[in-house]
Amino acid sequence: MAFPMDSSSPDDGRARTYWIWAICGFLLLAVGLVFGQTVRHEFVGFDDQGFVYDNPNVTPGLTRSGIWWALTDGPFGEWCPLSTLSQMLDCQLYGVRPAGHHLTNVLLHAASSVLLFLVLLRMTGAVWPSAWVAAVFAIHPLHVESVAWIAERRDVLSGLFFMLTLGAYALYAERPSLVRYLAVAGCFALGLMAKPMLVTVPFLLLLLDYWPLNRFRHATAARPKPASGSRFGRLPVGWRLVLEKIPLILLVAVSCWIVLSTHSAFRSTNPVERLSLATRLANVLVSYATYLAQSFYPVNLAIFYPHPGTHLAATSVAGSLFLLLAITAVAAYGWRRWPYLPVGWLWFLGMLVPVIGWVQIGAHARADRYTYLSQIGISIALAWGVWNASSFWQTRQTKPWRRWLLAVGSGAALVALAAVAWRQTSYWRDTETLWTHTLACTQQNALAHVNFAHCCTAQGKTEEAIAHLREALAVDSIDRQLIAGCHDLLAESLTTQGKVDEALTHYEEAVRVLPEGRIFHAQLAMALARQDKLDRAIAEWHETIRLNPALPQAHLGLANALLAQGDASAAAAECRVVLELEPGSADAMVTLGWALAEQGNVDEAIPVLEQALKADPRNASAQFRLGLAMEDRGDSRSGLAHLDQAIQLQPDNVLMLWQTAWILATSPDPSVRDGAHAAELATRAIQLSGGREPRALDALAAGLAESKKFSAAVEAAERAAAAALARGDDALVDAIAERARLYRQSLPYRQPASPQPAERASPKAVE
Repeated sequence: MAFPMDSSSPDDGRARTYWIWAICGFLLLAVGLVFGQTVRHEFVGFDDQGFVYDNPNVTPGLTRSGIWWALTDGPFGEWCPLSTLSQMLDCQLYGVRPAGHHLTNVLLHAASSVLLFLVLLRMTGAVWPSAWVAAVFAIHPLHVESVAWIAERRDVLSGLFFMLTLGAYALYAERPSLVRYLAVAGCFALGLMAKPMLVTVPFLLLLLDYWPLNRFRHATAARPKPASGSRFGRLPVGWRLVLEKIPLILLVAVSCWIVLSTHSAFRSTNPVERLSLATRLANVLVSYATYLAQSFYPVNLAIFYPHPGTHLAATSVAGSLFLLLAITAVAAYGWRRWPYLPVGWLWFLGMLVPVIGWVQIGAHARADRYTYLSQIGISIALAWGVWNASSFWQTRQTKPWRRWLLAVGSGAALVALAAVAWRQTSYWRDTETLWTHTLACTQQNALAHVNFAHCCTAQGKTEEAIAHLREALAVDSIDRQLIAGCHDLLAESLTTQGKVDEALTHYEEAVRVLPEGRIFHAQLAMALARQDKLDRAIAEWHETIRLNPALPQAHLGLANALLAQGDASAAAAECRVVLELEPGSADAMVTLGWALAEQGNVDEAIPVLEQALKADPRNASAQFRLGLAMEDRGDSRSGLAHLDQAIQLQPDNVLMLWQTAWILATSPDPSVRDGAHAAELATRAIQLSGGREPRALDALAAGLAESKKFSAAVEAAERAAAAALARGDDALVDAIAERARLYRQSLPYRQPASPQPAERASPKAVE
């Protein structure tokens, strides 16, 4: 099966072997030079967390439960068990450190590059075209995404098994046997388990049967006579080669069934605007043309290319169609004389079919990683086309400098590709650099703006984050979840700036954009609760629960809102639901204990709160609520001990500070009263709240009065009344006025033995 026009290949024997070893070494060196830098790179905050470093099924390494999860589910519901298991193994070997994970990707890609050279050499016998195709595969910039992105382990691992499948098939084609066929099927099955994109491989093998394996011609020559042959042997050669692929096609069917089963929930809730068939076909044409153009001119490569939706120019669509038809016509014209042209072109077109956009899955137009294996077809057509032309020149006895020109030109192309690929790889060193580059080389990219805003938020650059979020909202994106998430993140940023009303507007807009997004209903509910809009908060929590009844956080949020509204009984019921869904939840036990105390069941509340502390000894809310419950029961000393523990755990918690100060200043037990310490805690609460918390000012007044500083106490009480009036809390204004009258009479304020509800904190979650 040697390629007949490989006239310039090294002589058979020892020299040829040396050249083969040298080429393999060159491929390994090229991969190391371009991609070796990734061992110093970080994880990127885009899918790496879901696939590796923040996935509780992956980070422990190879565990029984993790293996079962990988085989039956997978990250984001994507069924790629072999890739997931390989990342578990990396965690087992290297921990959650990115260097080892990057190294594995590089080694897998290097192995695939060498295997591609050896497979093509085995099939064609042509050393230099095979070497050039493998070199382009090894260092092409379009492949940076597949190698430098840890989450794309699926590409490099499936690529390795793809090469092994082709190698096993080459051996099977030379001498068919059951064992060799099983080797083909086994490698192919493993490849599908690494990434189901290999579903087109059986059809690719038919192309290879045509060229370079020439099995159509060889099978015809070796065809048995009809009288003596089997029924299978009497079939036309084409049918026999097709039927030979049936077991492989059955593997494809099984893989597709599994993928569709695991992705059904994702597809049914995929919040991407549905595009018409015409719009999708237009993007298919432009994507094919763009992939082809980037194969020759790989610049402005990005991690995400937003789908243009209906905004594709008609000239772009028409130009792409013309280009594709022209190349197809040339390939069809040369199918006999230059068989590598139709094989390479159909390899390129066919391997992109599963991801080209006929079926819309996400909000991207295309992705560099999709060219990882498909681009090999373009390289084959180009390499053998140029090699044939060179051989033709040599047979015409043209000048020898043409051969050197070919060598220099091929080498220069590889050097240029390697340089661009090295630079492209450097953009993957961290999340901020990646999204900065993406914004620089794409337009109308809402996803890039949102992710860069995340980077800004993490660095405390709130204003810059808000600017990028506003730019993202100005983009006409088809991704409703992204836009809803953008509103949500913008609302959080505005909240940190104290712009709570504008923030609430964006929380509401997130729900309007994606009404089926339970997380956005939950965020809106929490925002409403923070502004004491409890009726609306409760309604949003109910909607969140309707969308997902088994969400513990939603039931707990509803419990806190009900408790703040004064419905302790309903709050306790919701807490019990949480404990059924999530046994041992310390937060649920804290709220349940609080609800029981509000109902007067202090003796029942205390064991529940103690159990919460046993589940989470550093739970400040549990310490705080247990301290208040013990205070209510009359055990002031034990209560204050727990309150002190709570403050130590959360020294900047305004609620804990002023509530403890209030007890120290007004307790009916003289042995625990400490006016000076109360004033100190209350002052800290006032500073933290910016002087806007009336109860902190009220506690300061009580502490000053306990210390017999009555003039200062009256002044603090007047400030407290003004703050309460500004908040619209008339009941608190009246209560403070009553206490101020005592201070004017040089009398401190004392709570009754059983605290009145007005003297307790408004029931909100303790942050």
